[in-house]
Amino acid sequence: SLWKEEEDKFKNSSKYFARICKILSIAEHYSYERRAITLKEIHPLSIQVNLDTGVANGVLVVRNDEECADLLYRILTNSLKFTIKHIDEKNKGVTILEENISGSPFRAVTDNEKLTNSFWNFYLNS
Repeated sequence: SLWKEEEDKFKNSSKYFARICKILSIAEHYSYERRAITLKEIHPLSIQVNLDTGVANGVLVVRNDEECADLLYRILTNSLKFTIKHIDEKNKGVTILEENISGSPFRAVTDNEKLTNSFWNFYLNS
C-alpha cells in the first residue's frame, strides 16, 4: 500500500530515524517507570478500600514478564508470600503486608487509634 511504501521510504532515507526511535523508547521507559513507582510507593490509590468489607487492597506492580507470570501463578494457586513491615513516619505509623514478588503493599493497617476505632465501629456495626 501507499502508506507502507511511504513509511519504508522514510525509515530507510532518514538518517535520524534510529536516533529518534531510541530517544522515544528512553522517554517511554522513563514514563512507565515513574508511573510504576508512583503506583507502588506514592499514590494514595495504590491501596483501595473495599467498602463492603473495609479491607484495604493493594495494587500489585511488577516490571517484567517473569515476575508477572510468577505473580499470576501465585494468585491463581493461592500461594502468595508476604512480609510484614512497620513504617513509622512522624507519628503516622502503619503496618504493611508487602507482597514478596512485587514488593507492593497488599494490606495496610494504621497505628492511629482514632482511625482504627472509627474503622471498626463503622464495619462492625454494618
